[in-house]
Amino acid sequence: MRTALAAAERARDAAAAEALAAKAALAGTASAGTEFVDTARTAPAGAARPSGEGGGLLGDPRLRAALGIPTVGVIVFDMAGRVLEANDTFLAMSGYDREDLDRGRLSGATLVPPEWQPVSRRVIAELQAQGRSDSTEREYLRRDGSRFWGLCAATRLDDGNGFEFIIDITDRRRTEEALRRSEARYRTLFEAIDAGFCVIALRFGADGRADDYRFLEVNPAFAHHTGLADAAGRWMRDLAPDHEQHWFDLYGRVARTGESVRFMQPARALGERWYEVHAFRVDAPEDHHVAILFNDVTAQRRLEEALRGLNETLERQVAARTAERDRIWQVSRDMLGV
Repeated sequence: MRTALAAAERARDAAAAEALAAKAALAGTASAGTEFVDTARTAPAGAARPSGEGGGLLGDPRLRAALGIPTVGVIVFDMAGRVLEANDTFLAMSGYDREDLDRGRLSGATLVPPEWQPVSRRVIAELQAQGRSDSTEREYLRRDGSRFWGLCAATRLDDGNGFEFIIDITDRRRTEEALRRSEARYRTLFEAIDAGFCVIALRFGADGRADDYRFLEVNPAFAHHTGLADAAGRWMRDLAPDHEQHWFDLYGRVARTGESVRFMQPARALGERWYEVHAFRVDAPEDHHVAILFNDVTAQRRLEEALRGLNETLERQVAARTAERDRIWQVSRDMLGV
């Protein structure tokens, strides 16, 4: 799970870097800044304006070449929120076409959901006051009413208009939301199960043998099953210096090979307890992380041992009585001369 979240974060960073690359291409054309949108007035119906790829600022062939990143939408807008120019990428993202753009149908009012309007007003105010605003991730409205997430950054141009680029990050946001839901379910299970659970990071000595491990996560039941309080972040050798080496060897093998194991073993240093354990590798192999699900089966083990001892005692008693019966029978036969 942590691996998946890290991948999502890397995707986010990559998208931001791509946006910054596009922004850097504007150096000398626009002043530094970051974002766009407004509640918006639309232009009069039918009002003509340069629509971008064929005229206006985006019609400049050098700028078009510099902004030729197919995943980056680009718009030019005025401080009332009207979109004056847009590249084909943004039109594809939003579901509008050039006729919509030429007729003034693209604006903050049509592109921005109601709950994002306060952000739009703040951004416009910042652009007017200082020529820049913090970059944001927010939702846009498509022409059909559906939504997409954009990573947005804008600046104010020398002519007072705004220039914004938008990267569609809808897939990444959906992935992150799915991961959050999965993490919430995992956390609920993690907190609620009666079994002990932990994730450890193995440390290997110069001889290649596991010599210690650190607890990365422990669930509430962990302390109940082990007697080890506040274990998260601490090393096993510090918590239980006499913990048997066979535990380290088993977990070290899981970390190195990736093969999960199930076993039952005693932990003498933890109060002569017996544990039933399922251990499996998690995260990247080089991390040497192992997840451990376990139950304290000491009471069960002692009951089994008691029953086994009782059974052995009964078997001895039966054997003794059988032998005595046979002896008496033989004596009786001898006395009767049979």
